[in-house]
Amino acid sequence: MKHQTRARVTLLSLALSLLASSASAATEIEVFVGNKGVETWKRLFADFEKQNPDIKVTLTVPPDFVAVLKTRIVKNKAPDIVAMGGDTNFKGFADGGVFRDYASDPILGSVKPIYIRQLQAIVGGKEVYGIPFTANTIGLIYNVDKLRALGLQPPKTYAQFIAALKKAKAAGQTPVTLTLKDAWVTLPFMNAIAVNTVPANFAAQKNAGKATFQQAYSGVADKMLEISSYSQKDPLGTSYADGTAAFARGGSVFYIQGDWALPDVLAANPKVRVAMVPFPATNGKNTVVSSVDLLLATSRNTRHPAEVQKLLQFLLSKQNANTYLRAVNAPSVQVGTVPTDPRLAAMKASYAGGSIAGAPFNLFPPGLSAETFWQAMLQDRNKNKALSGLDKTWVDVLKRSY
Repeated sequence: MKHQTRARVTLLSLALSLLASSASAATEIEVFVGNKGVETWKRLFADFEKQNPDIKVTLTVPPDFVAVLKTRIVKNKAPDIVAMGGDTNFKGFADGGVFRDYASDPILGSVKPIYIRQLQAIVGGKEVYGIPFTANTIGLIYNVDKLRALGLQPPKTYAQFIAALKKAKAAGQTPVTLTLKDAWVTLPFMNAIAVNTVPANFAAQKNAGKATFQQAYSGVADKMLEISSYSQKDPLGTSYADGTAAFARGGSVFYIQGDWALPDVLAANPKVRVAMVPFPATNGKNTVVSSVDLLLATSRNTRHPAEVQKLLQFLLSKQNANTYLRAVNAPSVQVGTVPTDPRLAAMKASYAGGSIAGAPFNLFPPGLSAETFWQAMLQDRNKNKALSGLDKTWVDVLKRSY
């Protein structure tokens, strides 16, 4: 009996040892993400690990995403996968040779070509250093009940928009909320107008010394100044958080923002009825800004390319991609899709008809800090100072890059 007990203990110890050995043998891959949709990432990675017990996914959510990522790259400790925006920071990392090129990978087959071309344009070349995962969209958000009380339909042209602003003001309403205390909010404002009024090749022409802000963006600045004259009393003292909450409580008829603001509006007031229409930047047909909001890039030097590819295929499956999209309320980048949020119903035709384009700002050089110039212009109302400053700083930034 004593020998049998010892044998059982030995077998149990051996089994535990084997289990421990198996666990420690799991290949670990690290994924860097921002602070958006973190709980959904956790659930997705847990499901992936159940299906792939030989792979462990470590989720890292750095407090200062770009700064920490730069430090890790300098130390040659780049994470295996990075989930980040398709913006100037992405361009910097791609230019630095950090990410793998997916241009010839079939994994891009389910992505709308327009989003792939956006990433190519940002970096400048045929390479595709990230896989588009979610999109965003910029438009004109309005309070459904307030607009109806004024007897107005959602504006489709710039003339109708200005007329609506005037009528709201005459009725004692605050026509539009602007949150200029945060400089970044000037960018969706500027992008929504520029995508319809500035040549798409402006950045390339500017780099070649053949275009200027003073000429190409003069009309953009005029419209930003005109629209801003209908905002609340202290737009430069209003933060995004405060302005969003104020709009949600019925503080104004219109709000100029992207789809990312809708969850914040509804969080502040779940009962408010809001919707978004294509930004009426011109008196003709208006293109909607829709950019790559989140892409998945992989380290060129990852030691686990097979495991990384398996995780990417898992995340890009229709079911799992939709799980993330629903959680963050973002438009899909996949072929054949249109926004499903009922508040974005008026945007569907633009998506279905291909009348969408990336944000012009994403083609600006890193370090330009264009948002500070627009913020200053809306404060001192000095268009020429802002545009000439952008022209000079663009040249200075390019000189520092070489």
